[in-house]
Amino acid sequence: MSEPFHRTNRIASPDDPSPSGPSSSSRLRPSTVQCPVCQVRFDPQYSAAMPFCSDRCRVIDLGRWLDEDYGMPLEPGEEGMDHFEG
Repeated sequence: MSEPFHRTNRIASPDDPSPSGPSSSSRLRPSTVQCPVCQVRFDPQYSAAMPFCSDRCRVIDLGRWLDEDYGMPLEPGEEGMDHFEG
């Protein structure tokens, strides 16, 4: 009885011409990324507003920061908290 076929896990080198290895473009960067505001997938090569898909999404994100919809966590007792206490 023959042994079952086992696929080996190997990492393809950039010079690897085998069809099972990843293509050179997929190793360098993903072909599309997802906009953090509108969730649309786009090619980052064609966006002047990275990591956003457009200037519109970039401005929406800025507005969210300025309206304090987003914020950085601050733990009580951290340096600089004393001026926020009443």
